[in-house]
Amino acid sequence: MSDVISIPEVLPDADGPSNDAFAINMVTGDPVDLNTVVQAPMDVREAYEGGMFEVNIDELLNLPMGEDGGGVLIRGDSDHRAPGEILLIDDDASSHVNTTQAFNNSGPYDMDTGKIMADALTSLGYAYDTYIVDAGMNGPDYDTMNDYSTIIWSFGYEWGFFPTLTQWDFWRITNFMEAGGSVWFSGPGFISSIYGNFNYTVGGQNEFDSDGFAMKYLGIEEYFFFTGQPNPVNGSAGAVMTGSEQYATRNWFNQFGDQRDILGGITRPVSTGVEILIADGTDAFGKSYDDEPVAIGYNSGTWKVVTAHLDFSVISSATDREDYIDKVLKWLGTPTVNTNRRNIMNMNV
Repeated sequence: MSDVISIPEVLPDADGPSNDAFAINMVTGDPVDLNTVVQAPMDVREAYEGGMFEVNIDELLNLPMGEDGGGVLIRGDSDHRAPGEILLIDDDASSHVNTTQAFNNSGPYDMDTGKIMADALTSLGYAYDTYIVDAGMNGPDYDTMNDYSTIIWSFGYEWGFFPTLTQWDFWRITNFMEAGGSVWFSGPGFISSIYGNFNYTVGGQNEFDSDGFAMKYLGIEEYFFFTGQPNPVNGSAGAVMTGSEQYATRNWFNQFGDQRDILGGITRPVSTGVEILIADGTDAFGKSYDDEPVAIGYNSGTWKVVTAHLDFSVISSATDREDYIDKVLKWLGTPTVNTNRRNIMNMNV
């Protein structure tokens, strides 16, 4: 494992943020600020004594840790060809009440958004495979992700004690993006979930650090959650939409009564981002928002990503959902993913 994990030599008199928080990587010889090291997942912390080490995220498959959550990969009807196809990650915590067994996450919610996306992809003629994530568990491993050029991560209404992304998911999907992959994250609890839970998923980042996940990877400058379900939503003229689109919405999530307050989240992009859907909204405290983005896109130059805090499932008609989905996927494209890329990430146990 010497080529995977390296223990740094701590220098007692080293200059740095603090004497006990500065080290030299014994493999590279480079200084390491231990204050910037993100915390490792629980299975890594339990397997190693305290200290900082570096780990090659996509070689963890060979170690007794970092395995996926035991989900199920369902191949599509067509022969699988990679790269250049779509992986739909069904991570919506849906139960069997309103779904078929193939899309059952054994979670608390009846709203099977993954199946709605799958039906739209089938109708549009896209070739795709589906990965079913057990509620609250890790998604697919990095090798599985690398078989695809575009990932649609459908969170549905999963949040709270089920973070939308686990820490393993976070590391793997950022590695996939840095390798050139395109990603579409969809679900109203996405950002609020991973930056909640004591920042466990993102390793203690502040919510909108310039080099943090939200701003650096997603192109999000500001986010306001639970801003209400708009009706209708409109396309914003730009790289993705024409500006003529208008989609009626429905009260899709009604698990515990009328819960439309939680169905939307305003997501303002950085200056280089693009607005995709805009709408009016009113949050639970009566504050109103006008023509604010609820779905945005960001092209880093290496990866493209779409973040939608208004889930596609609230769009009423199948025709409108397919129009929206098709335009987003055409913008994301089918990039060539560098499957040989090796990204070293710092972790602290």
